[in-house]
Amino acid sequence: MVVDFQHHYTPPELMERGGAGILRLDENGNPNYKFNPLLADLPAHVRMMDRAGIDLAVLSCGSGFDQPDIATCCLINDRMRQAERDYPGRFVGLAHVPALDPRTAAAELKRCAVELGFPGVVIASELQGQALDAEVLRPFWKACADLGLYVFIHPLPRVIAWPQMYVDDLGRMLGWEFSLMAATVRIINSGLLDELPTLKIQFSHFAGGIGRYLPRIHGLQDREKNGTAGIPRHGRQPR
Repeated sequence: MVVDFQHHYTPPELMERGGAGILRLDENGNPNYKFNPLLADLPAHVRMMDRAGIDLAVLSCGSGFDQPDIATCCLINDRMRQAERDYPGRFVGLAHVPALDPRTAAAELKRCAVELGFPGVVIASELQGQALDAEVLRPFWKACADLGLYVFIHPLPRVIAWPQMYVDDLGRMLGWEFSLMAATVRIINSGLLDELPTLKIQFSHFAGGIGRYLPRIHGLQDREKNGTAGIPRHGRQPR
């Protein structure tokens, strides 16, 4: 079986209207997200899947990666379940939740896992400016582990705020990958996976291509173990 584990679908209610595709810009005029009409066209998705030899697609929605509004999250989740029902055996939905709101996120995660039968949840590599190892996200991670939901991490749905990337679409082309790499290293170094050994995490884009930087990452970790890193330890800021 061939599975597309990163297949984006936007419910029609959340599509921005106009032309062949609306390109949303951020406050600095950088390309942010393109609403291609095909995002909402599930029959077209199935046709393309058949042509490419894809048996099953795991659905996620760009509008829900870093979505603080629970009503929008519930709409996305319900439409994901509807896609599963309309096309049996072709789609699997992922949960979308306001991860920084512990109580609301936990309730919707439980609904998605128990009532809707989703196997996982998707979040962005940064959430409302918070890194994924932030203390406020600990309840979210624990709820995922307790429910047996894997967490799929996708680049944040906006450009990285670094002026040197405000040309040539670099904020998405490179910035998204830097964001994934930073999230990967911070989660590993935070001890989260030691605290929650049953937690399963899947990073998109090969974690931003982090494999090429492993010697540097391991070097820093080794120096920290020996107390010779010479830089603030994880989670500490210089005074």
